[in-house]
Amino acid sequence: MDISFSPLDKISSEIKEHHKHVKIAELNRKYHVKIAVNDVPFGWHNHPNSDEILIVLEGKIRVKFEDDIAHTLDVHDSLYIPKGTSHQTIPIGRAVNLVIEDIDTETVFEEKSLFGGAFFSPNPKCDSHSSFFTVFILLERKKERDG
Repeated sequence: MDISFSPLDKISSEIKEHHKHVKIAELNRKYHVKIAVNDVPFGWHNHPNSDEILIVLEGKIRVKFEDDIAHTLDVHDSLYIPKGTSHQTIPIGRAVNLVIEDIDTETVFEEKSLFGGAFFSPNPKCDSHSSFFTVFILLERKKERDG
């Protein structure tokens, strides 16, 4: 029997990046359960091949959808996002949540964003989207400098 214990508070407290997903479990070789830590908005995107479930463990997350629809999630709230649905996640402060999605989930970044520019992930199956956030943070700093 292969039992796995994951101390979620310890895992999340060790994450220092602005945005990071850490896989904590795999279910039936079909789904990943990840802990996600965010303190900056994640650009507009969709997952064309997977539904997504978010469960907030710490903080608050605002999830925006097209047509000005938005939901603010508090601790212990969950949200189901059907595959192909455009959305943007915006943490209010630092937020920690569980993400449940297909093992082969693709993330497609969309042209609309906080800056109106296009963002692309060089590896749509990456766990951390770190290259996206490097670009995101650099653009934020440029925006602050340029006023």
